[in-house]
Amino acid sequence: MKINNIQNYFEKNIRLKSLTELSYDLENGISLVSSNTTLIDYDSIIPKNDKIIKTADTLIFKKDQINFIEFKRGKISGLDFRLKATESLISFLNFSISSKILSKIEIPNKYFSMYVIYNKSSTATYKIELNRRQREMQEEYKHIFCKYKIIDNFQFIKIFKIGK
Repeated sequence: MKINNIQNYFEKNIRLKSLTELSYDLENGISLVSSNTTLIDYDSIIPKNDKIIKTADTLIFKKDQINFIEFKRGKISGLDFRLKATESLISFLNFSISSKILSKIEIPNKYFSMYVIYNKSSTATYKIELNRRQREMQEEYKHIFCKYKIIDNFQFIKIFKIGK
């Protein structure tokens, strides 16, 4: 799998949005990340008539890895953690094969990471729950994702070097 070819295709053919837009929480009217940096609107690869697919909000290509990024301000169930991870990867593979970026499924886990981003100001109880979920997901998806991380919005900005 040529990560650069995939990245180039996505960046040229998939809608881009600012991180402020991608991390926007409709219910609370606030973004988890305030940045004009544009990234791929990953939700836009899903056909409009298929609202039940749960995918990540964006992709970040970094160091020969494809990082699925999901922004979450409120509660997220265990089922949603699993669905976001698996349906993001399945949607990626389906889209890449149908767009002829890939000719077959190639999934060594060294290529894929999953990040769920939460609000740093969340309660201590919620952070404990997120740590528990992270351990569960890391164990469950260790053969699919090289990383499954649940991090706060400030860690996200630092790890992915997001500018204003």
